[in-house]
Amino acid sequence: MNFIKKHIAICLLVFIVCSNSYSQMNYNLVSYSSNKDSSKIKLQNPYALKVHRQYFWDNIPEPINWVSDFDTIFTNKNLHVLDSTINQFNTETGIQIGVITLDTFCVSKENFSDLSLHIANVWGVGIKDKDNGILISISKGYRQIRINNGKEIEKIISDKETKSIIDNYFIPSFKTGDYYEGTLTGLIEYMNLIKRKQKK
Repeated sequence: MNFIKKHIAICLLVFIVCSNSYSQMNYNLVSYSSNKDSSKIKLQNPYALKVHRQYFWDNIPEPINWVSDFDTIFTNKNLHVLDSTINQFNTETGIQIGVITLDTFCVSKENFSDLSLHIANVWGVGIKDKDNGILISISKGYRQIRINNGKEIEKIISDKETKSIIDNYFIPSFKTGDYYEGTLTGLIEYMNLIKRKQKK
């Protein structure tokens, strides 16, 4: 009888150890897998994906440049043009614009807007004490875009105007899959609007 109990206990211990090893293996897979595997990993281990997203929230990476393309939707040439365009605008106006692309590993669809605001606060886009930054967050996987304006920007650009630029300049190209053209066109229009407002 004792032998049977001991045998059962050993089997349970082996099962627990194997289960923990499996969970750890899947978590590592989520952490280092390519974007192409994201849907497969999500189905295999939703808990690991949840843990990964929480880790991303708690440890927001530093911006790469004016454009942080974490979803790799832009080419190097695209990034150069976008960064140069934003840098020139910053030199002329003192207003900082950050652009970030996020894959579905980083955030769930329902938390995309919250993460965008969180990143804007963590990065502190804009000149310190002026709150004049803008963060444009793009999710190709969720087909979403959000623009977070600092308080100084909100004084000159209304939510209605921001939505109009998103609808009329970003979205049309996004719908055809051309995220670079949509981002560049939307950025330029947004910059021109700010410049016109500043002159008044």
